[in-house]
Amino acid sequence: KLNNDSVLINKIKEKKTLLFLGALSVSQENDLIYRIINFYKSSDDIQIYFIGSGSELKKIRYLIDKYSIQNVIILEEIHPQFIKDICHHCHAGLIFLNKKHDSHNIPGKFISYLRSGLPIIADINSNSDLVNLINENEIGITNTSSENDQFLQEIELLINNKERLEKMSINCTNLFNSFFKVEDKADQILKKLVSIK
Repeated sequence: KLNNDSVLINKIKEKKTLLFLGALSVSQENDLIYRIINFYKSSDDIQIYFIGSGSELKKIRYLIDKYSIQNVIILEEIHPQFIKDICHHCHAGLIFLNKKHDSHNIPGKFISYLRSGLPIIADINSNSDLVNLINENEIGITNTSSENDQFLQEIELLINNKERLEKMSINCTNLFNSFFKVEDKADQILKKLVSIK
């Protein structure tokens, strides 16, 4: 556990960092999680942070211990007010949804990534609202099939393309400012209330 936030930021800055934020439980159970870990387990340039809790983290800890993986880090506790700063220094935010669950779901981590301008890598079911939202606004890449090898290559190309990441980062911030700012939502609610009267 890193109990000093500035130490954590410095560690994140050392390498290209993929971030998974929030709960990792049955709803997020997804084979690609373990494929990504295996793909990058010997990398000197890439690190993966899981910040949160959940049953699936036990499997990740098992892999870390079994293969002595040094670049996959799990942190269960972190100051909530520090999340935006952490996201800002990462290269991409990870979203995994169990593809057996075909309900529409926009997880809270998606908003956190957008607010911080963090491009998104999402492996989700084809019915998810996130598919069109991510692709049409060019804020990341998505995979809805079981072709994990191909998607791993897409991830590799993305995180090594600084220009594309920067463009996606700007798109993330613009989308957040357009749709998710608290002030905007408050205005929408007030206008709705006025129209009801």
